[in-house]
This record gives sequence, structure tokens and C-alpha cells, in this order.
Amino acid sequence: MRQLRLSFLAKFTLLTLLVTGITGAGLSYFLVAQHDAAVEADEGVTAAGEVSASFSGALAKGALRAHRGDAVGQRKILAEAESSAKRIQYVTSVRVFRSDGSELYPGVGPADVRDTRETLQRGNLWLQQNREPLLGDNATVQWLPLVND
Repeated sequence: MRQLRLSFLAKFTLLTLLVTGITGAGLSYFLVAQHDAAVEADEGVTAAGEVSASFSGALAKGALRAHRGDAVGQRKILAEAESSAKRIQYVTSVRVFRSDGSELYPGVGPADVRDTRETLQRGNLWLQQNREPLLGDNATVQWLPLVND
């Protein structure tokens, strides 16, 4: 029985087909992963913008109430803003810090001087992988400077 021998051209064609298939599969995987990351980042920035819009006016009104000595009114305004922000997809909770790192709202958590200082220095939205086990492993904490007091 005669053995089938492939010519150089046939071998080259099969090798080219194999390399092209592997390269195409790798490129497809890379593009899908990059697209998913871009969509996730875009959704996060959109949510941060909506939260910022919810809280900017509330913080101004709340500061006016606090200046008048109405701490209860200030908390009510911020609670309404948080309720509005929680309607946004992906937002599970909101905490507001003063520029010195002490918590303004809800007012029951610890101060976070380091991250607050970094947010003010960056002057822009930044993300942090979750450090709090209560939020879950897939949660991302977003820091956004709203107002400097």
C-alpha cells in the first residue's frame, strides 16, 4: 500500500490554516474581553454621573440646612438623594465623606481619610476593588469628588 505524502504546498496550506484559526480565536477572545470591560466601565461612569447629579443639589441644600443648625433636615435631604441614587442600576449604597475624611452621610461608618484625600487629589472618578465583605466579591467601590467643603 502506498503512503500518502503531502507536498510542500499542501503542508504550507494546512499550517497557514491552523495558524490563522488559532490567531483568529485568540483575537476574538481578546476583543470580546476588551468590549466587556469597556461596557462595564461605561456603565460605572454613567451610574457615577447619575449619583453625582442626585447628590450635588442635595449637598448644597443640606449644607444650607446644616449652616442653619438643622441637622435633621440635612439628613432627610441626603436620605432622599440616596433613595433616588439607589434606583440606578448597579448602585447598592452611597456614603458621603467630608473633605477631612469623616463621614457625613449616613454618619454611622468610620472615617476614611486616606481614600478621601486620594479622591480630592485625583479630582476625578476612580475605582477600587471591593474591600468590604458585606458588599460581595464582585462589587466595585467608586470614589467621586462632589463638593469641597
